[in-house]
Amino acid sequence: MNDNAVATETQGGGRSIWLVGAIVAIVLVVVAAAAIFVVNDQQDAEYAAGSPEAAFQAYARAWGSGDTDTAWAALTTRAQERLSESEFRQVNVWQGDEARRVWIDERTGTDERAVLHLSVETIYDGGLFGSDHYTESARVTLVLEEGEWRIDTPLVGYEQWFGYDER
Repeated sequence: MNDNAVATETQGGGRSIWLVGAIVAIVLVVVAAAAIFVVNDQQDAEYAAGSPEAAFQAYARAWGSGDTDTAWAALTTRAQERLSESEFRQVNVWQGDEARRVWIDERTGTDERAVLHLSVETIYDGGLFGSDHYTESARVTLVLEEGEWRIDTPLVGYEQWFGYDER
């Protein structure tokens, strides 16, 4: 009878290990889901009206929502002369499926010229294992034009236009 008791304990012990493993897996999934909600719940920074940061933020919001008229108007005349408006609009349609976040790391410059150092994160749907992303740096120059801060770097989205060498 002792032999049967030992065999029963071994079978029950195997089930306990599976049960503990399942509980740990469920806890990990819940923690990962909570972390995603916390990260995605971040709010946009608010900048003082009339600042270079607020001007860039307005451009970024317009670009992200597909409002190419407002995004185009945020560029200086000089920047617009170095871009094709039709290609600017086409790139917005093409990039519309990409999830992107952009934030301002630093501002340098003078009272009439500001340089914003940015981080631009592109997020791709990674399928079964979640999303994948990469972050790159960018630099955008803004100048006062007609009393308003406008982007002087020829931008298409958050990248400088190909072939343009900012001076």
